Amino acid sequence: MQWPSNRDAIWEIAVPNGTYSVRIIAGDPNYLDSIHRISAEGVLVVNAAPTSTARWVDGTGTIQVSDGRLSIANYSGASNNKICFLEVTRR
Repeated sequence: MQWPSNRDAIWEIAVPNGTYSVRIIAGDPNYLDSIHRISAEGVLVVNAAPTSTARWVDGTGTIQVSDGRLSIANYSGASNNKICFLEVTRR
């Protein structure tokens, strides 16, 4: 998510407008050099750093989509964000 040339990159998926539960899991099995801060529609969902005993971190948020696109982005203070997967459930 944070390659040097695209620190402001956004990942989007088309969804109907509405309320969603968004779970994001971030991490890397080989490196601990990250501060994962990831938002969905501007709401901070993941805010953690991996450790040697917890290489993956996760967060869940209730997100309102009003433009037909669920947007996932780097949040201020992130360093070396890496998304493993996410789950999106309409509420």
